[in-house]
Amino acid sequence: MLKIKIKDQENNIKLIILEGSLDNTTVVEMESVLDSLLNQSQAPLIIMDLSKLDYINSTGIANFLQYYTHTTRAKQGCFKLFGLSSFIQEILDVCGVTKVLEIYATEDEAIRSF
Repeated sequence: MLKIKIKDQENNIKLIILEGSLDNTTVVEMESVLDSLLNQSQAPLIIMDLSKLDYINSTGIANFLQYYTHTTRAKQGCFKLFGLSSFIQEILDVCGVTKVLEIYATEDEAIRSF
């Protein structure tokens, strides 16, 4: 199960909070949320809180990369992650994703990076 919350932050930044598991069955929910945000803005500024994400599989990782690419290249926006647990951090490290995505320790760091 995946819970998704969206909060408006300062300077038109959208905060997406993920809680639970991001896998083959739940990735559709995240895609729907992200598609909606991308359709609402020419240059979306998205930060994603993964501190409550318990599990991610290759489908979830591929989804992060897909939206990172679409947000930053096609829309000239930003897509940043923060709050990774050591487990999620290790998974993303092994896959090499941490070399591609912008990842920060805290929400404040992610916001200040704009």
